[in-house]
Amino acid sequence: MYHNRIVASQTGVGMAYHRNLAIDAFSHRQDGTIVQMVNTVNGVKQIKYLDPYVRVEGETMSDHKGIKTEVCSAGGMNLAYIDNGDWVMVEGVDFGSAGAGRFSASVASNKTGGTIEIRLGSATGTLIGTLQVPNTGGFQTWQTVNTSVNQTTGVHNVYLVFKGSGTSLFNVDHWSFSSGGPSVTITSPKSTDILFTGNEITVSANAQAQSGTLVSVEFFYDGKSIGVDKDAPYSVKYTPAASGSHTITATVTDSQGNKRSSEISITVYVPQGPYKGSPWPIPGIIEAEHYDEGGEGFAYHEANTNGNEGLATLRNDEVDIEQTGDISGSYNVGYILSGEWLEYTVNVTATDKYDLNLRVAADGAGRTFHVEMDNEDITGAITVPNTGGWQKWETITVPNINLTSGQKVMRIVFESDYMNLNWVEFKNAIVTGMESSQKETIAIYPNPFTDKIQCNITGEYDYQLLNMEGMVLEDGTSLGEIHIRKNYPKGAYILKIKQNDLVKVYNVVKE
Repeated sequence: MYHNRIVASQTGVGMAYHRNLAIDAFSHRQDGTIVQMVNTVNGVKQIKYLDPYVRVEGETMSDHKGIKTEVCSAGGMNLAYIDNGDWVMVEGVDFGSAGAGRFSASVASNKTGGTIEIRLGSATGTLIGTLQVPNTGGFQTWQTVNTSVNQTTGVHNVYLVFKGSGTSLFNVDHWSFSSGGPSVTITSPKSTDILFTGNEITVSANAQAQSGTLVSVEFFYDGKSIGVDKDAPYSVKYTPAASGSHTITATVTDSQGNKRSSEISITVYVPQGPYKGSPWPIPGIIEAEHYDEGGEGFAYHEANTNGNEGLATLRNDEVDIEQTGDISGSYNVGYILSGEWLEYTVNVTATDKYDLNLRVAADGAGRTFHVEMDNEDITGAITVPNTGGWQKWETITVPNINLTSGQKVMRIVFESDYMNLNWVEFKNAIVTGMESSQKETIAIYPNPFTDKIQCNITGEYDYQLLNMEGMVLEDGTSLGEIHIRKNYPKGAYILKIKQNDLVKVYNVVKE
């Protein structure tokens, strides 16, 4: 313990005769000599936490702003000459696990008084209560006043912030907290519950009185009252309208006017359902960006949370959608990472065999993904070819998929990093009289094409090239390679292959 002039220096007071008391830890060597001590501003560490449930003198403080003291008529010292915005801070106040519910202080004022804001953490920190200070008839005429505070547990730095109009507002002799007041705990919903917009929830709470009786429990949703219940068990019904993070608060009031609050944070999701409201029909084309509503973990899964890297504004979520350079569609899904998936509510109009066409692009080989229908893998691993660029598109086909009629959920699961998907299309497959080994090897390429299309059917076959309205543009017989005789405009066409009883139909693109 020693004197220095740090306080005078920091407050701008002349240092000649103004010293302050300082306390710092020191140590000594085995021979008894003292290790040179370095003086500090903060001093020694707090020996133990302060007990707020006993009388605490007003001049007990770890830090302050603008505070002075004087001799108190009730004994000891009191805080005096308090101006608007002055404060004291007490460090390491332990409210325990039961928590505090009321704050009281012995105050005196010969003016209109003011208020004491009780805050945690800083002079502008969490406000847990406000004490009104009246005119007591004199600056040494003491009166104990009290107020309820929000339930406070654990260890905190407590700030008493003094507010009012003018200077020398009031004096403070001592203060304390008490556990008086009711308690309340929200029991439903839980913060971990999965909740959806449009679905009614029951908000309930348990409440107990410390003294007196309970009057009511009022429930709030994002600060807006959603109902009051005056009888146990305390509960109200509420239907969330907006998705996202929200706060539920329950405030209990007892017969003495004491209030305590409890709150939880919840997350509300949009129920999974088809984009734009109706299931996508099969057969038909489904755009990749038209995955279901419902959000992360329900309608899709994104491996990261860095926003839409594709920068398109079509959907307000994490899926990476970008404008497409393909000749069909406006957008594609890109920046795909392994483990991500997209779901689509579909309606299969008839039980049948279908060919699945998938419009893909990749700047590299070896990427794979698969398609599920109601959690059943219907394609196996689909290999995406190296198309030569992220906006160089090709259509690949998985033939002869058996689907039963009815509404289903289709999931596209990506097994590799980095590939682009524009759309998928289910078309009725008309395949008869072929050996299974030959069915599995049928393929056409390249797609998009320029003036040639290769078909790997063994033997001679007939073909037709049609526009999207079904008009035959040209036909012929080929053995392996089809030479397109005319320079047709860029766009989508239909290629029909026939060999004996086999008829295959493909969507092809002229580039």
